[in-house]
Amino acid sequence: MERSIEEKQRRRDYRERLRQSTPRPKLFPFSRLVVSAALSGTQSGISTLRHRLNPSLPAVHMGTGMALFIMGGIVVYMIFYILEWSWNYVVVSPRMVHYEDQAKLKQQAHEIAALTEKLKTPDSVKKQKETSITFANLVKEGKDIEEQIITNQKPHELTAITQQLNDWIERTEAALIESNLHADASIFVRSGERPSTEQTRDAVPDYVRNQPWKHNALARLSLYLKKLQEIVERRNL
Repeated sequence: MERSIEEKQRRRDYRERLRQSTPRPKLFPFSRLVVSAALSGTQSGISTLRHRLNPSLPAVHMGTGMALFIMGGIVVYMIFYILEWSWNYVVVSPRMVHYEDQAKLKQQAHEIAALTEKLKTPDSVKKQKETSITFANLVKEGKDIEEQIITNQKPHELTAITQQLNDWIERTEAALIESNLHADASIFVRSGERPSTEQTRDAVPDYVRNQPWKHNALARLSLYLKKLQEIVERRNL
């Protein structure tokens, strides 16, 4: 019962919207007046012509002809007016209501999407900030390890520093994977595995060239740092 009442109410509301949305025909449009006058004049002309062709038919007096002309014009005018209003109500108005509903649905969809994005923004911004801090710390840590290698003067202590380097590489790879940068993580890991002679020469400062036992570690770290900084800049991390 309640559903039937709701359905009737929806239909009434829809009919009311159609009525309000129906474009009202102009009261005296030039085209309708011309057509009405032309049809009425044609009817009057036919009556006069019939009398001339057949004089036995009653003649159309001036006053009667004028009255018929006016009445015919009014009738034709009203018929066209009703037809135009009916066309607007049956065809034009439903389209206008449909387009109006579609526009409202699109607007609501945009508002919902904007609100959803707004609600997500704080978490997204927070995660982006945390990611930026993570990679900034990794770059700083890599440079600190590089400084340790350069300043270290005891070959036997290089093993511990090299272990720090390997741990740093693993943690950097894990951070890239956690940021859904799997391809970059794979490229990063391979970037410093086997430095060439030329890469080693470019990576080693002049003042430690007489300490060949640290050249490989310096070259590896230099390549890893270069690739990490490239990824950070390219991905805007």
